[in-house]
This record gives sequence, structure tokens and C-alpha cells, in this order.
Amino acid sequence: MVLKALCQAMVNLNYACINQAQQQTLLHELQLIERAGEENLSYQELIDDLVAMCEQAKQFILDEDAQHQHFNYVSEFAANIREALQSQSS
Repeated sequence: MVLKALCQAMVNLNYACINQAQQQTLLHELQLIERAGEENLSYQELIDDLVAMCEQAKQFILDEDAQHQHFNYVSEFAANIREALQSQSS
């Protein structure tokens, strides 16, 4: 959860980003977040989810209109968990 919050923070910082050097710094930080997840998370599903979020964040940051849009990561992992819990309660 902490790594995903850091990923979201990079997206939020993008709203204040004023030049390409700052944008590149955010993209570099996202790579470090991905690497931290790959090296420290125990479950492949969690790693895949974090990597997917970082990839979506990178694409969002690179979008020229990103500062005028809202980033909303939709986690397939979370959706699968919700679906499994709903099927168990039925």
C-alpha cells in the first residue's frame, strides 16, 4: 500500500510539474518504486498490480494534457478480489 501511495504521489506532483527535467525525475522515481516492489513484495499478484499502476502513472505523466485530467488507477487485482469475495458470500 505504501508503494502504491508513493506512485500516486508522483502523479500528484505532476500537477505542479513545470518543466521536462521535473517530469523526468518523476518518471525515474516511478522506476525506483517499481524496483522496490519487485524486490520486496512477497506475492507476484501484488508486484504485477504495482507495476501496472506505475506503468499507467508513467503514461499519464507523459500525456501532454495530464495536468488537466484526473488520474484514476483501476486495479484488476482489486477487482478480482472483490469478485471472489462476492462469489463466496453468495
